[in-house]
Amino acid sequence: MDAQFNLGIMYYKGYGVNKNRVLAAVWSNIAASHGFNKKHIKFFKIISKEIDVEGLKMSHKLAIQCVKSNYKNCD
Repeated sequence: MDAQFNLGIMYYKGYGVNKNRVLAAVWSNIAASHGFNKKHIKFFKIISKEIDVEGLKMSHKLAIQCVKSNYKNCD
């Protein structure tokens, strides 16, 4: 869970990857699916203010696809 959350932070800030708010939301959603805590909620609130509704919908869809593919097609 922490690794997935941290990957979301990396996409959000562009640490070692191109900044991508949608992929940040994808990894935040995946991490949160293992159990919410305050840092997940706070981070998701930040992301949700920076991408539109379509981006949020896309992030949810991509998160589901990522998990179903056993994390093989997540970018």
